[in-house]
Amino acid sequence: MVLDSKVAAMSKKKGKDHREGEMERKFADFDRMIAETKRNGVQTVLVPSPQTLGDDYEELIRNLTQLQEAELTLVIVPKTKG
Repeated sequence: MVLDSKVAAMSKKKGKDHREGEMERKFADFDRMIAETKRNGVQTVLVPSPQTLGDDYEELIRNLTQLQEAELTLVIVPKTKG
């Protein structure tokens, strides 16, 4: 929570709108996840749904590219029937 407030405050100081600050935070979080995954010797990233990878086309492609460049495998959990 505190981190989100700081990011929003920094974004306003730079003249960016809230959405841009939010995107920067999301990108940083995703990049950090990739770095930690690589550092721990894990080669597969498991996500609960495709929406986890991005809110729009641009974000989805950016994150898929990051995974590819990091040479990580992506697995999306199948939907359960019921």
